[in-house]
Amino acid sequence: MVNLKLDLLPKTKKEFAHEGYWDTFFKNLKKKGRQSFEWYGEYPELAVILNKYIKLKDNILIAGCGNSSLSAELYDVGYRNVTNVDISQVVIKQMQDKNKSLRPEMKFIRMDLMEMDFDENTFNVVIDKGTLDAIMADSSDEIRERAERYLCHICRVMRVGGRYMCISLLQEHILVFLCNYFFREGWMIRISRCMAGCTPPNSPMKTATFPVFAVIATKFKKIPGFSPNDFNSKILRINMYMLRSLLYAFCTVESENKVKCSCLSFEVLEVCLQNPDGKVERVCAISDMIQEVKGVQQCAMMRHHVVTKNVAGEDISLELYETDSERPRYTLHIVDLDKRTVNRFAIFIVPMGKENEYLFATPEGRHQLAEDSGYDRLIVVHLKPDQFYESLETIKDELSGKVMELAPADLRRDARVNYLSTGEPVSGRRRHEGKSAFAGQYVVSEVDSLEDKAKYRRLTFLANPAVIQTEVRLLPYRSNGKDGSGAVSYFVDYSHLSCQHHVCMTAGLAFLDFFSSLAESSEPIRVLIVGLGGGALPMFLNKYFPMLDIEVLEIDDEIREVATKWFGFTRGPRLRVIIGDGVEYIMKKSAEGKTTYDAVMFDVDSKDPSLGISCPPKVFVEPNMLVAVRKLLAPNGLFILNFACRNKQLHASIISQMVTFFPTMLSWKIKDEVNEIIYCLNYKCDSSDSGKRELMKRVSTSILHINSLVKPLLGKWEKK
Repeated sequence: MVNLKLDLLPKTKKEFAHEGYWDTFFKNLKKKGRQSFEWYGEYPELAVILNKYIKLKDNILIAGCGNSSLSAELYDVGYRNVTNVDISQVVIKQMQDKNKSLRPEMKFIRMDLMEMDFDENTFNVVIDKGTLDAIMADSSDEIRERAERYLCHICRVMRVGGRYMCISLLQEHILVFLCNYFFREGWMIRISRCMAGCTPPNSPMKTATFPVFAVIATKFKKIPGFSPNDFNSKILRINMYMLRSLLYAFCTVESENKVKCSCLSFEVLEVCLQNPDGKVERVCAISDMIQEVKGVQQCAMMRHHVVTKNVAGEDISLELYETDSERPRYTLHIVDLDKRTVNRFAIFIVPMGKENEYLFATPEGRHQLAEDSGYDRLIVVHLKPDQFYESLETIKDELSGKVMELAPADLRRDARVNYLSTGEPVSGRRRHEGKSAFAGQYVVSEVDSLEDKAKYRRLTFLANPAVIQTEVRLLPYRSNGKDGSGAVSYFVDYSHLSCQHHVCMTAGLAFLDFFSSLAESSEPIRVLIVGLGGGALPMFLNKYFPMLDIEVLEIDDEIREVATKWFGFTRGPRLRVIIGDGVEYIMKKSAEGKTTYDAVMFDVDSKDPSLGISCPPKVFVEPNMLVAVRKLLAPNGLFILNFACRNKQLHASIISQMVTFFPTMLSWKIKDEVNEIIYCLNYKCDSSDSGKRELMKRVSTSILHINSLVKPLLGKWEKK
């Protein structure tokens, strides 16, 4: 590849259209001793694409050949019917002199591509390597008109079944122009990514380049008066795809057997953007094709940015997808330190289920992790709960090629990279997945913990995968078999709260004014929990606090069934489930003024984390909702909120509202997690610093000794 210097570039874009500019360009190249100037790669880099679509006996036109060696290399490997045209007489003469003895059958003709005088249906293949990019230096009307004339001649000289192969960077105006033009003409369009522009495996990362594409437009016989735009019905479109696929397959087979054929002209749009040999995917519309290409380009831009710069202070992340999958398999967070250390680059794999912890879920936490690890650049990898990962070694194998594309600029691609983790198993086993009408897709998975040698089951909603909705510990038991060795099964251990926010929410019951005298109370304490999930919190409260009368409000009956089947949730006289919208229910009961609760708990996540709040949905903390919640509370009642909000401005706004609507408000920040638990008391307490410390001491005592608090109370209650 040759880099252009300023003295070879035109002063204005319009000069690209003039023969005089190109004559001077090629004269200067020869003076500087350059044998050839290659746009977008040489034959070895493009061979996979070219050989896939060109047959040895095809009649080939190189449009805008310049002094590229491409046609000579095609000739040397057996493609003898090659015609080269260029607007510059200077370069045509140079190429004729250079090739006349070695390649006598190859033709070089001076010709304006906008005025080609070849007969109709002359060529099987037209190769355009950077020519359209030079023609379409901008998107002005004048330039577009020239490009239209150029492609019009391509259509005229191309045989039915022939292919126009445009090697291009596909700037947006060129991409849109090409797709719309050939769609209008009824040609099949396929866009494939070339190997040209890829970084050699043993080269420094700073040589990273932008992706090069090949647009392969295949000519089919048009039906007079037909326009693809006439067909808007999805049913018709699907049927046409099926028909066209059959016709295209027929055309391919027949043409290989030298039988002349033609096809009807229906739209076929395909992309192959992983690599030239990757799977070809059908898309439904031009807009989809454009978005697919732009996605690859944006990824390359991002990669160029992180490869060539230190991105300390930036919050950069991307998702990796498996081929043929619409679900992301990994999320990668790129963390740079602002000062150089001894170690250059490492990958940290977060065990499944730990991704919502502060150290891994927040930019500040990940920066702390990078500092503690001692690497200039750390890629923090989040696994996806809806994916299966066989082992840590499997994950390393899958990531090894991709993460090197994000390495620092001076790191060689063949350098050894360290993989770090916490020492816990990274993988999980999917037990069940489904789709809820309200919550979208969800996954029930199981993981093994090295910390306590136990198995855990989790419920995660894919709309908010960073939040584990429910986690329960499973205990084994062995069923009785005839030979005395029955199979091992598991049951949910509801004596254990796996999620720290559930521990803190439970501990908040210590704020109830009469909680300390529960053993002497005969009146049930009414509790409303909004959000069932897997049912871990209400089941724990029901099991160990028999003085509680619990109602659980859940919008989705599908989730109730999941909780019952997979998490052992069981309803009873003191534990009831109401299926309904939480906001509507609370607003209605508040307006009626007949229902009161001693405690209201919100344990519901948001399915739109783009707002910066993961728990609860923002509508649950709007002023009118907070007013309604307080109206439902008894005079000495308590509102407990599981709150997770990364947006600092939104966080401050919600907290200030709560302070306004409740006499006393306290917050307990959960260590190493985004979550904090908000306690809103419906009675006035000592607001001095010492008073608040006394109140929070109740919570910390409950959190540290929650099991020892539960057992005495339970024993006293049972004696009554």
